[in-house]
Amino acid sequence: IYFLTAVLVIFSFVFIFYIHQKYKNIEPLLGIKSWDQVLTIFLSLSLVVLIFSTAQIEIDTYWQRAYEASVLQDKSDPDNSYPVYNYDLLTFGNLWSLYFSLIYAAILLWVNIKFVKNRVVGVILSLGAVWVLLSFLTVGLFNAGDLRTSYLSNYNSEFYEKGIWHLGIKYLGIILASFTFYSLFLHAKTAFMETTKRRWVLMELFVAIFVWVILSNELLTWMDINDVADSFKLGMSILWGIVALLYIIFGLWKGKKHIRIFAIVLFAITLLKLFFYDISHLGTIAKTIIFISLGILLLITSFLYNKYNNLTDVEEK
Repeated sequence: IYFLTAVLVIFSFVFIFYIHQKYKNIEPLLGIKSWDQVLTIFLSLSLVVLIFSTAQIEIDTYWQRAYEASVLQDKSDPDNSYPVYNYDLLTFGNLWSLYFSLIYAAILLWVNIKFVKNRVVGVILSLGAVWVLLSFLTVGLFNAGDLRTSYLSNYNSEFYEKGIWHLGIKYLGIILASFTFYSLFLHAKTAFMETTKRRWVLMELFVAIFVWVILSNELLTWMDINDVADSFKLGMSILWGIVALLYIIFGLWKGKKHIRIFAIVLFAITLLKLFFYDISHLGTIAKTIIFISLGILLLITSFLYNKYNNLTDVEEK
């Protein structure tokens, strides 16, 4: 009944929007000449929010019902029997809600690129897309980690089947997030958005952070799969050092000073993590590997930066 009600409301909004567009050449109301444009934006955004909310409610309802239907009675201990639920279904529901948000944000960006071509709408959609991408980097990867842990620990595996999809769903999210990023960049390149250089810098930094977080999460995933102890210590510091070096090279190659600065900051974070967190409980061999690896990376970075930095600064000017 909720879905049918939502559909009727959506069709009502579509009809109102159609009538408004057909008879939009009206006299100024209350002395406001731009009332027509304000009403158009209001109806458009209301319709967008309504469709989004309806889909999200349906997704949440589906997974909630699946979770409630998964109840079983644990009879291994007759004196203390208790109901068992498949909690992974709720995590899957959270991820699918987030993935729908990624798809929806990308579609709206393309609609604005091809048809609407409005800067105000574009700014709102861009902020929404950034928010969804940040949600994926935080909540999304956290939920994917919960599914990975559930799969590897075999928690309640005697009651429910756990398949490779517990691991693979994260990669679907990475693909969808990448497509949303691509749509966001194409949207920013359009003439009506009038994207400034400062905004481009922020977007490129956002991409750099996105890649760094995804690679870090991927390393944690495979270390967990291979049951590597202290996965956040030895391997992570080396990975961050390599990523920082690659960002230095890319920043020098493309003449992007902000990427080089981010790489230096990442190196600083890596060194702080190394001295205050990593080496506290590591053995001698592990400490030696970390110091030698990061030392080599720092030497290479220093050499490249000193050799090509001046040339890059001249090209930027």
